[in-house]
Amino acid sequence: MGKVKEIKIADEKRFKIAVGLDSDIEQMLIQMLKIDLRSFAWTSSDMPNIDLDFLCHRLNVDPRSKVKVQRRRRLGEE
Repeated sequence: MGKVKEIKIADEKRFKIAVGLDSDIEQMLIQMLKIDLRSFAWTSSDMPNIDLDFLCHRLNVDPRSKVKVQRRRRLGEE
């Protein structure tokens, strides 16, 4: 990812966009973001109809497997 700059669209709404964009494209992008601001979820309360089974991540671990503590690897003198 290259260099980015942060732009403020609304009160607390901020986006990061690429630094090297053409000024016309940058203005069109900012205008589109302002128009479609409600399309973005800023908090989990902005997504009331999202199923938690879809939203939450679960590890696929076999419950019958034994827990094993790996030995500590020393990579340096510290």
